Amino acid sequence: LAILTLVATGWVMLLMPKGDRRHKMLGWIWVSGMGVMGLTSLAVPHGDSWVAAYVGGGSALALLAFGIYSVKRGKLRNHGRTMAMLMIALVLMTLLSLLPGRLMHDVVFGGAAP
Repeated sequence: LAILTLVATGWVMLLMPKGDRRHKMLGWIWVSGMGVMGLTSLAVPHGDSWVAAYVGGGSALALLAFGIYSVKRGKLRNHGRTMAMLMIALVLMTLLSLLPGRLMHDVVFGGAAP
């Protein structure tokens, strides 16, 4: 649910006017949620796929930091591109998590109980 909320929030922010109070408020909520997801992805045991999980979580945190740094420095183009890359990655990771054999596939589509 947290991932789907972040996807929905991200699309709303992409469609609404940039730089106003609502955009900034939703942006900080989105950044906070992405930060929590990045940190938790580093803390969850991943078995054989640990490299991808740590690279994904670590790169998300680095991109979040760069996006915040860019907007604080007034480099709005860099900020927009960075946040758009994060949004694309979020959507792709959400779709990949729904592939058969993954836990989210079982949760969403009612897989076999353990």
